[in-house]
Amino acid sequence: MQCPNDGVEFHPVRSQNHYGQLIVLDQCPVCGGHRHDSLQTIFT
Repeated sequence: MQCPNDGVEFHPVRSQNHYGQLIVLDQCPVCGGHRHDSLQTIFT
């Protein structure tokens, strides 16, 4: 999938949530934007 801002392919980025679980986000390497789908949940 491509970033709507830059047209660059998203790259997977691994991180940990605040519970210590591994999560993988799709992030644009140019602008740092990310996306998620209905199966991924972002808690703020």
